[in-house]
Amino acid sequence: MLNSLQYEYVNEESIDNEFICTICQKPLDDPRCTPCDHIFCGNCITEWIQRKIHTCPTCRQPLRHQELTQANRIVRSIVGKFRVKCMACVKIDLERSDFERHMSTACPIVCLETDITCPWTGMREAFNNHVTNCSYQNLRKIFASLLAERQQLKEKASKEKVDIEKFKDEIQQLKNELKQNQIRNQNSNRNLEELEKRQKCQIDEHRNKLLKFEEQTRKLESQFDRYKKEGETLKEQQRAAVGSSQKYAMQLNNQLTQQCIENNKYQREVEHLKKQMRAQSTQNAYEIWQLKNNAIHYNADSIEYQDIILQLKQQVEQQRIRLDELRGENHANYEHNAQLVNQTDFTRGKFRKSKLENRRQFPPLAKFYVSDV
Repeated sequence: MLNSLQYEYVNEESIDNEFICTICQKPLDDPRCTPCDHIFCGNCITEWIQRKIHTCPTCRQPLRHQELTQANRIVRSIVGKFRVKCMACVKIDLERSDFERHMSTACPIVCLETDITCPWTGMREAFNNHVTNCSYQNLRKIFASLLAERQQLKEKASKEKVDIEKFKDEIQQLKNELKQNQIRNQNSNRNLEELEKRQKCQIDEHRNKLLKFEEQTRKLESQFDRYKKEGETLKEQQRAAVGSSQKYAMQLNNQLTQQCIENNKYQREVEHLKKQMRAQSTQNAYEIWQLKNNAIHYNADSIEYQDIILQLKQQVEQQRIRLDELRGENHANYEHNAQLVNQTDFTRGKFRKSKLENRRQFPPLAKFYVSDV
């Protein structure tokens, strides 16, 4: 198999992809076929299997070296007709199958002593005669040490050039990294400023909401005090109504005790609600303090604060509903007590009328005794 460095393909881009090796991305050379009907270069597929990759590069089916076969005659003939250019004599429009014959017969060759300026060039047939008669071979022993030193100096120079190129690349990479870091720092500073502004706005919003919540709690406390005073007045009215009638005294006392128990219960509930509101207000203040200290995790905490505020609103709404219910119950109790007072007044009037009628129908005995005497 010929070295691909001795020639190059003419119009390589026009070659069909079916004749391109998927491993080296070059036209097929010594094509070998797999059991799954995929074709690769002979050297490429053997190196692939020698790297302990026992699968097809295309379909990943299991593959062994013994299973490789030579491509069929049609594929080999098509691959052999690819046009190449000889890199030695720069002759073009050669078929790749004829390149080996061209190298052995038609392509000129230079002397092996060209590194010490032997000017001979000729065909391969005359190469052996020139080698036996070449005068530059005797000079090689003299120039061997000089050539070795020259080669070492060239290698050192090439290594130093490579090192210099590496240093230049590293310096350029460092410059690029510095620019990127500067851009990142600027972007991070902008993001931090925006976050601080957003956090300040959100903290102000939470403060305003807390102030509104405190005002609502004060209003509720004032309403509760007013309802408490109304309850006390109702108690006094109930006590006055109970003293006016002896028959309904026990019933009124039982009702009043029940109402007192209910009022105490309501008071406890209100006190419990006030404690909850105070605890929630302290909890909200603590959460605001956490917002100031944990600016980075604000996005996750803001959702929790919104849920807490919604819960507080729901609780306040529930308390309002509860206070409305208490107001309705107190109003009902007031109407019931008024009915009781009216009933007691009505019964008292009936009792007085009946007493007067009895006196008229049945005067006292003392009057009769006095009139008889």
